[in-house]
Amino acid sequence: MAGGGLPALGGAYNRVPADATAFVHRRERFLAQHLVQVSADAAPTERAAARDWLARSWTLVHPWGSGGVYPNFPDPDLQDWAHAYHGTNYDRLRRVKAAYDPDGVFRFHQSIP
Repeated sequence: MAGGGLPALGGAYNRVPADATAFVHRRERFLAQHLVQVSADAAPTERAAARDWLARSWTLVHPWGSGGVYPNFPDPDLQDWAHAYHGTNYDRLRRVKAAYDPDGVFRFHQSIP
């Protein structure tokens, strides 16, 4: 199943300063979400087709985007994910992570180091 959405931002959502929370993308009007769901037992060709659809969907809308990415929409192929997810908040978030999770208990391949 392929799909996605354009959740609206703006208004009260965007009145919060970009550096007031971990989420930096406060000037945008929408979030574009690209989704594909395949069953756990999907054939490799079905998985490849799903990844191809995602890549084409992203390519179609990317030129009109801000370059920012909502952190809860993880993208394993994302280049410069730290900037795309966290923008100017990245350095501050690294300091917070070091203070509250010095052993790196909460981690995954795109988590703040």
